[in-house]
Amino acid sequence: MKRKTMTNNTRSLGSPLLKKLLPFTLVTTLAHLAIVYGMGMQEKLYYSLWSVWCFNIIATALFSWALLVVRKKNYNYLGITFMAGTMIKMFGAVIFLLPHLLEGGEHLFRDALSFLLPYLAFMAFDILFSLGLLKERP
Repeated sequence: MKRKTMTNNTRSLGSPLLKKLLPFTLVTTLAHLAIVYGMGMQEKLYYSLWSVWCFNIIATALFSWALLVVRKKNYNYLGITFMAGTMIKMFGAVIFLLPHLLEGGEHLFRDALSFLLPYLAFMAFDILFSLGLLKERP
């Protein structure tokens, strides 16, 4: 009986996240796609657009889900979780960009910008989502 309750609680945690993350992801992805294809850069980028989107979507979903879990278990640790999650996400971004940074190349700035613009958009989502959680004290 207790196991079913935990499963139902875990599922209910993802509902507010999905309602906000899916539309944001769709708009961000379409905007990034329009910019890249509008400038004719799709075949010149070091990182494929799918890898950039997958990194950002997965990192943001895991980060936001962790915030929801911490909020449910102990609201007082939400700020610390946000700071730690942001640091882990930034570390992951550096690891993701590291092969191209070490290799160098003539289009390093363009490729980094193609990654960082969606990354910063998803970071803004993380901040706004976290602020919303902080305003709603359980």
